[in-house]
Amino acid sequence: MKAVGQSTVQQRIEDSVIGWKTVYNFKGKQYRSMTVDGQIFSPYQQSLRDSFISWMQRTYKPIGGFGDIYQRDFTSRQNKFPLPQSIGMTAGFYGFYKSGRTGKYEMTANEDHDDVFIYTNTLAGINNALLLSSQDGYYFTMAKQNYASTFTDPDVINAVKDFGLHSDPRFAKYMVYFPSQSWVTVVLAPGNKLPIEQLTKGEVLALCEKGLQRELEEKKSEARSMSSNNPSYYAGVIKDLDEKQYPQCLKNLNTLKGKYKDRLDEPAVLYGWAGPSFADFVNNNTTLFIEDWYQDIPGYPVYRYTKEAVEKSKKDKPLWVEITWPIKKPGTRVKSYEVHRAMLRYFNFDYVYDYFFNPGKVTGITYTPSNADEQAARTRQLKK
Repeated sequence: MKAVGQSTVQQRIEDSVIGWKTVYNFKGKQYRSMTVDGQIFSPYQQSLRDSFISWMQRTYKPIGGFGDIYQRDFTSRQNKFPLPQSIGMTAGFYGFYKSGRTGKYEMTANEDHDDVFIYTNTLAGINNALLLSSQDGYYFTMAKQNYASTFTDPDVINAVKDFGLHSDPRFAKYMVYFPSQSWVTVVLAPGNKLPIEQLTKGEVLALCEKGLQRELEEKKSEARSMSSNNPSYYAGVIKDLDEKQYPQCLKNLNTLKGKYKDRLDEPAVLYGWAGPSFADFVNNNTTLFIEDWYQDIPGYPVYRYTKEAVEKSKKDKPLWVEITWPIKKPGTRVKSYEVHRAMLRYFNFDYVYDYFFNPGKVTGITYTPSNADEQAARTRQLKK
């Protein structure tokens, strides 16, 4: 029997510094230009990923689980929509246990791991407005309170006060938003200004018209490919699209155009996070903007990246840096809370900001964690 007060193997794991699966040393590493989806990443841009990994590993020695760096999908993709060019790193933190069957330490199966994302020129928690987006442009929504609302909204402060960010002066100087109730994003950008612009109602209605036409052709193409051996079947589908569904879409779109003909220059705030769909217009749904709903709701502004941002993102210097992690309250599972504590207390946001946007401040200075004494004391407190 286990003696009173004796900790279990699993408790000892959770109260121990486990560390990283691999600790990376990038000194002297050389790169050649890399091409992904037509994007050319310079040697310097690739080295930014190395910096992010090094800074993360200096910030945190994983507790209660081990850390690992994802080795795939660390750049932006351009196979569907024109996006700013982005590169970065994702760190995952995993629980493990000692198997009673084999006596070996094994990763906990089917467990939600805790991930930290550090990327240039991208934003967490944005929603692609599919009907609007195409190879000609990418359009997305964000929750209304997200953009430029760094702890100025009492409702936001009340919702997140238990996570500790609002009371730390380091965060007051940066853009902080919450992609969901479980995640936080800190954006490091000069002047806390992102190169995005909100669309007007007129622009959204025009994009809806183009999107409906585009989706009509896609649906026809899909019908032909799925029923290539039965022309009579896809002919019926196409006839229904041409004579019933698409005319109904245009009728509902024209209703909205008439409703807003004198308000086309107003900023567009959509009713739904995903924006409208072909099916919405087919089904007599003319709820597009928040004004179309029967009661007041915050809604979702719809944005695009500026053309200048898409072009400038190809250069070495990032336009902004996004850092995202899962937020946890004290008293939750050790492994998960310690990741949040590390980002909350030890990640040196000021150094990263200065490194890119005020480099004279950190010339010749190596990254060190914030609150380093506190971090060292916390590490000594745990069994190794």
